[in-house]
Amino acid sequence: MKSKAAKSISQLDAMRESEWLSTSDLLAIGKESAPMKISAMEIHEGAEMGQGKKVDGGSISFDGVTRKLFLNSTNRKTIRRLFGDKADDIIGQTVVVYVDHKVRSFGGEYVDGLRLKGVNE
Repeated sequence: MKSKAAKSISQLDAMRESEWLSTSDLLAIGKESAPMKISAMEIHEGAEMGQGKKVDGGSISFDGVTRKLFLNSTNRKTIRRLFGDKADDIIGQTVVVYVDHKVRSFGGEYVDGLRLKGVNE
């Protein structure tokens, strides 16, 4: 049986059980970056991350993408720098979501991570 290549990020949702967008979602479709329009913002209490870890924080959703991006400190600062603090000013804006291959993990190692930048940066 011949398999089909995933054509969009939303088609990758069936391949991994997680509500969170990750680097593998972009890399699996052969992209290092993609422009995405912010469609919603949420605040989470006890959001479940990998391996049962629960954290509080915020996320953004994108048009046409089922998974949300949990906002770490770096990505929160980027959103604030680009658009300010108000949800009304953020929702509807487009950012470039890209894979940064030099994100320092809590253990001090460099890993792949998702970062945000402005469309014209």
